[in-house]
Amino acid sequence: MAALCPASADDARILTLADCLALGRARSVAVANAVRGRAIADEDIRLIRAQVYPSLTAHGQYTRLGEETGYTGLPVDTAGNRDQYTASLEAEQLLYTGGSVRAALRAATSYRDEADLEVARREADLNRQIARAYYAVLYREEAANVARESVDQLALLEREARLKFEQQVLSEFEWLSAQVSLANEQPLLTAAENQLALARAALRNLLYLDDDAWSLDPAIDAPPVAGDLSALQALARANRWEIKQARVNLDVLEADIRVTQGEYLPEIKAFFNYAGSDPYQYDVAGDGWEWQWLAGVRATWELLDGGARGARKMEKGLRKEIAADTILDLERQVDLEVETALLQLRQAQRNLDGAQDTIRLAAKALDISRARFDKGLATNIEFTDRNLELNKARIVRMSGLFEYQAALADLRYACGTDALPLQGADDEP
Repeated sequence: MAALCPASADDARILTLADCLALGRARSVAVANAVRGRAIADEDIRLIRAQVYPSLTAHGQYTRLGEETGYTGLPVDTAGNRDQYTASLEAEQLLYTGGSVRAALRAATSYRDEADLEVARREADLNRQIARAYYAVLYREEAANVARESVDQLALLEREARLKFEQQVLSEFEWLSAQVSLANEQPLLTAAENQLALARAALRNLLYLDDDAWSLDPAIDAPPVAGDLSALQALARANRWEIKQARVNLDVLEADIRVTQGEYLPEIKAFFNYAGSDPYQYDVAGDGWEWQWLAGVRATWELLDGGARGARKMEKGLRKEIAADTILDLERQVDLEVETALLQLRQAQRNLDGAQDTIRLAAKALDISRARFDKGLATNIEFTDRNLELNKARIVRMSGLFEYQAALADLRYACGTDALPLQGADDEP
């Protein structure tokens, strides 16, 4: 079973929760893709903003005619050249679009805000997963240690029972009972070590670690959370990424409606063209390049489109109503998540409060049972029962710590912030 256990302290890195969170964020593909999505939103803003800047286009063309071109009324020696050249430089500037570009730029900026929120949401979800996996490993390590110590104790008890049986101080039944207790505990140790291996593998996968030469800082605290349910729910409504994203999406839809409204108005552009040709198209007998320029304003106004713009505007208006109602549903869902996490947190806190006293009492009972067994006043069954009670108490306490930290991670995610109001260690939770 050595391969299932953590690396030795001499070879392993000791990782704190902060170390694991930093590693996870730095290596997460989901977070990296969210960051790329934010960069894409930045480029979309640049694309839309480019419409308000002037454009400049150069054109050039060379044509070789199959035969010389003759013109009526001109001498043969002034026939058109078979080599034809043209070149031009065109500039265009958008002047007016009925506010469509401004609205599109607002929508693109909102997309950028939404991408920022998606990065934050991905990081927060990853933090929650890593925190739960981190404390799961510590819980499984404690469970494996408890099972290992229990096996060691029962093995020692079995050896003592065998010696006493050989000395005819203990009956064969008592010795056989000790052997059975030891045999029954071995599969529990194997299962605990397997669960530990699975928990470490899950954390290693989240952190993208390629080896198992690491251990975790065993220090665990359980800071009580201050604030009542309504205060935490208000905190969640102000900070949750999904609600913020839904509000940004509503803003995007409003901007999109403004874009559609702008389609009812004309689009006006200024243009300038500077072109030349050789030979000049109006002086085929000339020799060399001739240039001319022109400038003006062009207006495009779609007067009739069969109702397409009206349909698009109606569709976007309905989508806006859907988005507004979605925010209300999200707020109710977030309220429920906060309440669930807070109830789980309080239950775990109560379990922790009771587990410590139970461990103290079970340890005292085990010491008494061991002393009675050594004096021949108790059977190994009594000692085994007391040992089992102590192990259960230790597991309950560690389970309570794990459940508390898992609920705390869920509550932080549900509230949309790691900065939860905490009570002093001596305050009432």
